Amino acid sequence: MRMNRQDRRKLEAISKTEYARFEAFLKSHQPKNITWDGGTVSYLFSGEGKRCALTLAGGWGGADMLYETILGLEGDSRVLAVDVSSFAGPKELAEAVDRVLDAEGIDRVVLVGQSMGGILGQVYFRENPDRVEGMVLINTIAPRPERCKKWALVLLRALPFRVFKLFAKKSLARLGRYKTDIPTEIEERLRFKNVFVSINFNRLVSKSRISNALELAYHLNGRGGYTLEELNGWPGRLHLITSEDDPYFPDIELFQKAFSRISLFHLPKGYGHVAPQIFRDEFFAEIRRFIRGLESEAP
Repeated sequence: MRMNRQDRRKLEAISKTEYARFEAFLKSHQPKNITWDGGTVSYLFSGEGKRCALTLAGGWGGADMLYETILGLEGDSRVLAVDVSSFAGPKELAEAVDRVLDAEGIDRVVLVGQSMGGILGQVYFRENPDRVEGMVLINTIAPRPERCKKWALVLLRALPFRVFKLFAKKSLARLGRYKTDIPTEIEERLRFKNVFVSINFNRLVSKSRISNALELAYHLNGRGGYTLEELNGWPGRLHLITSEDDPYFPDIELFQKAFSRISLFHLPKGYGHVAPQIFRDEFFAEIRRFIRGLESEAP
């Protein structure tokens, strides 16, 4: 589902530059769909290059929510953005993604996941690591059994959805806070992104979407942390992009203990969870550098 005229006017009023960039994206990136007995999956596919970056959308919005990632990477790589919001189980999610990969003739991917996208990406990785040659995880969690809180799903089903929606919106707002001043032009761009996310949240969020996302996070944590035995046969590389004041920064240590081929890139401190949005050019340049590094390692 794409934005209506009223929402577009609201975005244009904030930043004509960012709005023009988004409008151009909508015109040049048309969604595709695959339907089978198990469901329907929607995705965007663009770009050129030897490697394919896979990023997953779910919970708060569809594949259009990932437009900045697509634009930031498609100059060097093919980019596949898949909306998995209708799937609550890891195997169902993996089947949907595999069907898209097969339809587009893609054998292996580089997973790119930020925040919720990092959770979804790890769910797919644990189901089908053979199709993943590298991962870039940004400001996201590592699986921990103590996070396996089934009560959250029970609470969601018991509460009126308007109450839970308000709670979820406040949680997103907390993640969007930062303490350090930024230049005016970046502040405008960030304000555009915040309103963009809010519009998508208000239009697309539903009880089933949030429930599915929580269910997948539950499964990820329920399997426990990564073990050397689990990862022993995986020849790929993990690249973490983070900042020291991100809420999930302490999880870096868990990734480092489990993955033998791991690298780390720090964004400037002082901007918390939104550092990738503030340092957008540097952020995507780092992901492109990592993907090029995989190409140089290939036999």
